[in-house]
Amino acid sequence: MITIDKPKYCKELAELVGIILGDGSIFVKKYSIKNTVNQIRICGHIQNDRDYLLNFVKPLITNLFKIEPKVKLFKNSAIYICIDSKELVEFLIRIGLKPGNKVLNQVGIPSWIKENKSYTKACIRGLMDTDGSIYELKTHWKGLIQISYKSYSKNLLDDVRNGLLDLGFIVSKTSSNRIYITRKKEIIKFLNEINFNNIKHRIRYNNIALSSSGQL
Repeated sequence: MITIDKPKYCKELAELVGIILGDGSIFVKKYSIKNTVNQIRICGHIQNDRDYLLNFVKPLITNLFKIEPKVKLFKNSAIYICIDSKELVEFLIRIGLKPGNKVLNQVGIPSWIKENKSYTKACIRGLMDTDGSIYELKTHWKGLIQISYKSYSKNLLDDVRNGLLDLGFIVSKTSSNRIYITRKKEIIKFLNEINFNNIKHRIRYNNIALSSSGQL
Protein backbone atom coordinates (compact mmCIF):
# COMPACT_ATOMS: atom_id res chain seq x y z
CA MET A 1 0.00 0.00 0.00
CA ILE A 2 1.35 3.43 -0.97
CA THR A 3 1.66 5.77 2.01
CA ILE A 4 1.13 9.46 1.39
CA ASP A 5 1.64 12.70 3.28
CA LYS A 6 -1.68 14.36 4.08
CA PRO A 7 -1.22 18.12 3.74
CA LYS A 8 -3.27 20.68 5.60
CA TYR A 9 -5.45 23.07 3.63
CA CYS A 10 -3.21 25.35 1.56
CA LYS A 11 -3.11 27.21 -1.79
CA GLU A 12 -1.24 24.36 -3.46
CA LEU A 13 -3.87 21.82 -2.44
CA ALA A 14 -6.65 24.19 -3.56
CA GLU A 15 -4.98 24.53 -6.97
CA LEU A 16 -4.71 20.75 -7.33
CA VAL A 17 -8.41 20.46 -6.49
CA GLY A 18 -9.12 22.87 -9.34
CA ILE A 19 -6.95 20.83 -11.70
CA ILE A 20 -8.74 17.60 -10.76
CA LEU A 21 -12.16 19.27 -11.09
CA GLY A 22 -11.06 20.38 -14.55
CA ASP A 23 -9.17 17.62 -16.33
CA GLY A 24 -8.96 15.02 -13.61
CA SER A 25 -10.99 12.08 -12.43
CA ILE A 26 -11.18 9.84 -9.39
CA PHE A 27 -11.70 6.24 -10.41
CA VAL A 28 -12.90 3.62 -7.91
CA LYS A 29 -13.98 0.22 -9.18
CA LYS A 30 -14.32 -3.07 -7.33
CA TYR A 31 -13.63 -6.06 -9.56
CA SER A 32 -13.62 -8.64 -6.78
CA ILE A 33 -13.27 -8.90 -3.01
CA LYS A 34 -9.49 -8.68 -3.32
CA ASN A 35 -9.23 -6.47 -6.41
CA THR A 36 -10.35 -2.84 -6.22
CA VAL A 37 -8.84 -0.11 -8.40
CA ASN A 38 -8.35 3.29 -6.77
CA GLN A 39 -6.82 5.77 -9.19
CA ILE A 40 -6.51 9.49 -9.79
CA ARG A 41 -5.99 10.54 -13.41
CA ILE A 42 -5.26 13.95 -14.85
CA CYS A 43 -5.38 14.12 -18.64
CA GLY A 44 -4.18 16.63 -21.20
CA HIS A 45 -3.26 17.04 -24.85
CA ILE A 46 0.04 15.33 -25.54
CA GLN A 47 1.54 18.47 -27.11
CA ASN A 48 -0.36 21.47 -25.75
CA ASP A 49 -0.45 20.32 -22.12
CA ARG A 50 2.74 18.25 -21.90
CA ASP A 51 4.88 20.95 -20.30
CA TYR A 52 2.14 21.86 -17.82
CA LEU A 53 1.52 18.28 -16.73
CA LEU A 54 5.16 17.22 -16.51
CA ASN A 55 6.72 20.40 -15.13
CA PHE A 56 3.94 21.77 -12.95
CA VAL A 57 1.23 19.23 -12.09
CA LYS A 58 3.50 16.24 -11.49
CA PRO A 59 5.87 18.14 -9.14
CA LEU A 60 2.85 19.69 -7.40
CA ILE A 61 1.50 16.22 -6.56
CA THR A 62 4.93 15.00 -5.44
CA ASN A 63 5.46 18.02 -3.17
CA LEU A 64 2.00 17.73 -1.60
CA PHE A 65 1.84 13.98 -1.01
CA LYS A 66 5.47 12.80 -1.27
CA ILE A 67 4.61 10.27 -3.98
CA GLU A 68 5.78 9.88 -7.58
CA PRO A 69 2.96 9.85 -10.16
CA LYS A 70 3.18 7.72 -13.29
CA VAL A 71 3.10 9.27 -16.76
CA LYS A 72 1.22 7.46 -19.52
CA LEU A 73 0.82 8.31 -23.21
CA PHE A 74 -2.31 7.32 -25.13
CA LYS A 75 -2.22 6.82 -28.92
CA ASN A 76 -0.03 9.86 -29.49
CA SER A 77 -2.91 12.17 -28.57
CA ALA A 78 -3.23 12.31 -24.79
CA ILE A 79 -0.93 12.35 -21.79
CA TYR A 80 -2.02 11.14 -18.37
CA ILE A 81 -0.69 11.70 -14.87
CA CYS A 82 -1.81 8.65 -12.86
CA ILE A 83 -1.61 7.76 -9.17
CA ASP A 84 -2.79 4.38 -7.88
CA SER A 85 -3.46 4.96 -4.20
CA LYS A 86 -6.48 4.09 -2.07
CA GLU A 87 -5.17 6.39 0.64
CA LEU A 88 -4.99 9.35 -1.74
CA VAL A 89 -8.44 8.64 -3.18
CA GLU A 90 -9.91 8.54 0.35
CA PHE A 91 -8.11 11.78 1.26
CA LEU A 92 -9.43 13.62 -1.82
CA ILE A 93 -12.98 12.41 -1.16
CA ARG A 94 -12.64 13.55 2.45
CA ILE A 95 -11.72 17.10 1.38
CA GLY A 96 -14.72 17.41 -0.92
CA LEU A 97 -14.07 15.69 -4.26
CA LYS A 98 -16.19 12.87 -5.66
CA PRO A 99 -15.37 9.75 -7.67
CA GLY A 100 -17.08 9.06 -10.98
CA ASN A 101 -18.65 11.35 -13.57
CA LYS A 102 -18.32 15.02 -12.62
CA VAL A 103 -21.31 16.12 -14.68
CA LEU A 104 -23.68 13.45 -13.39
CA ASN A 105 -22.49 14.11 -9.83
CA GLN A 106 -22.74 17.90 -10.41
CA VAL A 107 -19.57 18.54 -8.45
CA GLY A 108 -18.65 21.96 -7.18
CA ILE A 109 -15.79 23.72 -5.42
CA PRO A 110 -15.43 22.44 -1.82
CA SER A 111 -16.61 24.84 0.90
CA TRP A 112 -13.17 25.13 2.56
CA ILE A 113 -11.87 26.68 -0.65
CA LYS A 114 -14.81 29.04 -1.16
CA GLU A 115 -14.37 30.38 2.39
CA ASN A 116 -10.81 31.60 1.72
CA LYS A 117 -9.96 34.10 -1.03
CA SER A 118 -6.40 32.87 -1.53
CA TYR A 119 -7.64 29.30 -1.90
CA THR A 120 -10.39 30.46 -4.26
CA LYS A 121 -7.86 32.18 -6.54
CA ALA A 122 -5.64 29.08 -6.58
CA CYS A 123 -8.55 26.75 -7.33
CA ILE A 124 -9.85 28.98 -10.12
CA ARG A 125 -6.34 29.08 -11.59
CA GLY A 126 -6.32 25.26 -11.68
CA LEU A 127 -9.73 25.25 -13.35
CA MET A 128 -8.75 27.90 -15.90
CA ASP A 129 -5.49 26.10 -16.69
CA THR A 130 -7.46 22.96 -17.58
CA ASP A 131 -10.91 24.03 -18.83
CA GLY A 132 -10.37 27.72 -19.53
CA SER A 133 -9.24 29.52 -22.67
CA ILE A 134 -7.83 32.91 -23.67
CA TYR A 135 -8.15 34.26 -27.21
CA GLU A 136 -8.52 37.33 -29.38
CA LEU A 137 -12.02 38.25 -30.51
CA LYS A 138 -12.95 38.81 -34.15
CA THR A 139 -10.58 40.72 -36.41
CA HIS A 140 -12.64 43.92 -36.28
CA TRP A 141 -11.95 43.95 -32.50
CA LYS A 142 -8.22 43.39 -32.91
CA GLY A 143 -6.37 43.39 -29.61
CA LEU A 144 -9.53 42.69 -27.58
CA ILE A 145 -8.87 39.61 -25.51
CA GLN A 146 -11.42 37.39 -23.82
CA ILE A 147 -11.01 34.74 -21.15
CA SER A 148 -13.68 32.06 -20.96
CA TYR A 149 -14.39 29.09 -18.74
CA LYS A 150 -16.58 26.16 -19.75
CA SER A 151 -18.14 23.38 -17.68
CA TYR A 152 -21.13 21.08 -18.07
CA SER A 153 -21.47 20.92 -14.29
CA LYS A 154 -23.89 23.71 -13.36
CA ASN A 155 -22.69 23.66 -9.75
CA LEU A 156 -19.07 24.06 -10.78
CA LEU A 157 -19.83 26.76 -13.33
CA ASP A 158 -21.87 28.69 -10.74
CA ASP A 159 -19.12 28.28 -8.14
CA VAL A 160 -16.46 29.65 -10.50
CA ARG A 161 -18.63 32.59 -11.50
CA ASN A 162 -19.59 33.38 -7.90
CA GLY A 163 -15.97 32.99 -6.82
CA LEU A 164 -14.83 35.51 -9.42
CA LEU A 165 -17.61 37.91 -8.43
CA ASP A 166 -16.63 37.59 -4.76
CA LEU A 167 -13.06 38.45 -5.75
CA GLY A 168 -14.30 41.64 -7.39
CA PHE A 169 -14.26 40.61 -11.04
CA ILE A 170 -16.86 41.65 -13.60
CA VAL A 171 -18.03 38.39 -15.19
CA SER A 172 -20.66 37.64 -17.80
CA LYS A 173 -23.81 35.71 -17.08
CA THR A 174 -23.72 32.02 -17.95
CA SER A 175 -24.27 31.32 -21.66
CA SER A 176 -24.01 27.89 -23.33
CA ASN A 177 -22.18 26.42 -20.32
CA ARG A 178 -19.62 29.24 -20.39
CA ILE A 179 -18.74 32.41 -18.55
CA TYR A 180 -16.57 35.22 -19.92
CA ILE A 181 -14.20 37.95 -18.75
CA THR A 182 -13.90 40.58 -21.48
CA ARG A 183 -13.18 44.10 -20.23
CA LYS A 184 -9.54 45.13 -20.62
CA LYS A 185 -9.04 46.10 -17.01
CA GLU A 186 -10.62 42.82 -15.91
CA ILE A 187 -8.22 40.82 -18.10
CA ILE A 188 -5.31 42.71 -16.55
CA LYS A 189 -6.75 42.16 -13.07
CA PHE A 190 -7.07 38.43 -13.77
CA LEU A 191 -3.47 38.20 -15.00
CA ASN A 192 -2.22 40.14 -11.97
CA GLU A 193 -4.25 38.35 -9.29
CA ILE A 194 -4.83 34.81 -10.62
CA ASN A 195 -2.94 34.25 -13.89
CA PHE A 196 -2.16 30.86 -15.47
CA ASN A 197 0.36 28.15 -14.69
CA ASN A 198 -0.36 26.37 -17.96
CA ILE A 199 2.21 27.79 -20.35
CA LYS A 200 -0.03 27.36 -23.42
CA HIS A 201 -2.32 30.12 -22.09
CA ARG A 202 0.62 32.43 -21.36
CA ILE A 203 2.04 31.88 -24.84
CA ARG A 204 -1.34 32.59 -26.43
CA TYR A 205 -1.72 35.81 -24.45
CA ASN A 206 1.82 36.96 -25.28
CA ASN A 207 1.31 36.26 -28.98
CA ILE A 208 -1.92 38.29 -29.04
CA ALA A 209 -0.34 41.12 -27.05
CA LEU A 210 2.69 41.25 -29.38
CA SER A 211 0.50 41.33 -32.48
CA SER A 212 -1.33 44.29 -30.91
CA SER A 213 1.83 46.35 -30.32
CA GLY A 214 2.53 44.58 -27.03
CA GLN A 215 -0.41 46.09 -25.19
CA LEU A 216 -4.00 45.17 -24.42
